[in-house]
Amino acid sequence: MLSVDGLDSDDIQENGADLILDRLDGGSASNSAGLDTLIDVFGSACNLTSEPPCTGNVVLRVAFVQDGTSTAVTLENVTISVKDVDSNQFVEFSTVKSYRLSNTPATRLTVSTPSSGRTRFTSSPDSSSSSDQENWVEASFERLSYVDYRLGAN
Repeated sequence: MLSVDGLDSDDIQENGADLILDRLDGGSASNSAGLDTLIDVFGSACNLTSEPPCTGNVVLRVAFVQDGTSTAVTLENVTISVKDVDSNQFVEFSTVKSYRLSNTPATRLTVSTPSSGRTRFTSSPDSSSSSDQENWVEASFERLSYVDYRLGAN
């Protein structure tokens, strides 16, 4: 079960409309259990060189339920991989037990804790390829019945 918990974006390049999630799941994820989201915060008045920089974010909630029902289940030892954190973008999770960043090549992500219990992974301004492992993060969780994750740009 997936729901959009909150949306706060300045502009959307894909369709030119404010506060619209361009694509929740494009279905092209290499793992059929993965989500392929498209969230842009760029538009005609907002681009990579804008001063001040463009900002926006969306919080997605993925709830785990028993197959064919709406009965909540709790998963143990869950790992979530995010493979495209680029050009001043970030991904943020709550209750991360541990995380793994690339060593080779060296990660271009910085790690911060914007609030208690939250871990944010932010890319550098010049990172821009989903195939570059320095823009990837794997976050591990001990137990989850749902996960809220924030995607956005600084």
